[in-house]
Amino acid sequence: KKKTDGAHLIGAQHPNGKNRPSTTGARADMSELTQYAILLGLTLGTVGLVLSLYALARAIGRARAEPAKDVPATAGTLARDPVWVRYHAKYYGYALLFLAFDMEMAFMYPWAVVYREEGL
Repeated sequence: KKKTDGAHLIGAQHPNGKNRPSTTGARADMSELTQYAILLGLTLGTVGLVLSLYALARAIGRARAEPAKDVPATAGTLARDPVWVRYHAKYYGYALLFLAFDMEMAFMYPWAVVYREEGL
């Protein structure tokens, strides 16, 4: 017996004789412009909250200039090696390969879950 989720019935006549409501996720009485207005409002609200929190943090916690802040130190002792170390270019290649395959696995995991659920 094939498992169906009823997606083929969207907008079609339901077996009980009544029209089946749309399952697209958006309300029918909300226009596209209203949806974009809500999205814009949420975006502006989020940006406003972040900026106000940043301004509040700058107003409350003033930074004091201390000469010891610019000295590279590890566990309270001065660093004996230079702070900026040059790496060979091949290590950047390894890092890029790692990121590429790591991101590939992040996208392949949901596919594997769907294939297992569908029995493929």
